[in-house]
Amino acid sequence: MRMLKSFVLRIILILSLTGTVSLLLMALTLGIQQDQEGLVFCGTLFGILLLWVGINAYVVKKVDPELSVEVARLLIPSGAVLSIFLSYLLAMILDDMIPGTEGKQHWIVLFVGLGVAFFLFIRWFDIKWLRAEDEILNIEERSR
Repeated sequence: MRMLKSFVLRIILILSLTGTVSLLLMALTLGIQQDQEGLVFCGTLFGILLLWVGINAYVVKKVDPELSVEVARLLIPSGAVLSIFLSYLLAMILDDMIPGTEGKQHWIVLFVGLGVAFFLFIRWFDIKWLRAEDEILNIEERSR
């Protein structure tokens, strides 16, 4: 049960962070395109999601401060794939929101997902320094 909780909390944090940066870029792109309604809409969603990321990061730090090797082996690849998918989805939404059909301004949002995936790929090399799940459970039992 601890592994599932750890996985879900961290995947939500990864996707929330991807969505936050993507919405910021969407708001800025719409601001450059002089679309004030879209700018306010994406800016408001950015603010709400930024608050959610802060709350989620605090909850992860308090509830589950240590990531285990087993969870990391599932979290890193799935977080990278889902982050790319989410940024692609938001890029297509931005493409529909931009007035006119010229240019490829919406593709900048896709690079957010690729950047998060690259960061997670780099973190993959740190996985050997993480503790095993049973070792973390033993430490938590001793601390009670």
